[in-house]
Amino acid sequence: MTPERALSFLAQAIILRDTAHKLSDEDFRKAVEDVCSYGVMSNRQIAKLTKNRMSHVAVSRFIAKTNKTGGNVNGSDFEKIRAIIFSKSINKTDWKLVGEVLSNGTSFGMFRRLTGISWSTVDRKIKDGCIQPKSTV
Repeated sequence: MTPERALSFLAQAIILRDTAHKLSDEDFRKAVEDVCSYGVMSNRQIAKLTKNRMSHVAVSRFIAKTNKTGGNVNGSDFEKIRAIIFSKSINKTDWKLVGEVLSNGTSFGMFRRLTGISWSTVDRKIKDGCIQPKSTV
């Protein structure tokens, strides 16, 4: 996914997350359709993002199932992921922020899909001490 497309998706997902409870039914359905059009999140993730205003079964009517949806994503970290994409675009990736996002429950597959940062790069930064792995205690 290009950085521009990822940023567009994140903007739509943030709007849906923050306004789902305020939107009219028609506007809500349109916002769900917009987020679904990116093929990034599963129907269950979108239902969770909207605090189940629409069930995952109803959301599935808007999603053309692909092999690319799914992977855990913490909706409260969308702004952090957006900041990582911006920092990466100027070659100043915020590795502390990367560690926070990955520790907060966003899967690496979803993270890579949105940011384009490879596992080998993240692994190297962990070994170099730039990213603190999540505590197992």
